[in-house]
Amino acid sequence: MPGKGGDTRSGRPVKGASDRKRREKVQRLRLIGLGMAEDKVKKLNTSEVRQLIKAPAKLKKSLANQKKSLANQKKNLAKK
Repeated sequence: MPGKGGDTRSGRPVKGASDRKRREKVQRLRLIGLGMAEDKVKKLNTSEVRQLIKAPAKLKKSLANQKKSLANQKKNLAKK
């Protein structure tokens, strides 16, 4: 009975390991969907994945800028 000196932890469920793994998998798939390379996503740890997922617009913009700079580097190498 709550409030009578007994166990009062009776309402809130505990997050399970399987739920955590499922969430991490979904978050990694989101990063891949946003355009990040799969091999780079696999190398990230959980906190890095969560940090990147927080601002998807910034991530998309950053990835687009990286692709542009790589394309420019390839053009410069082809001209030489």
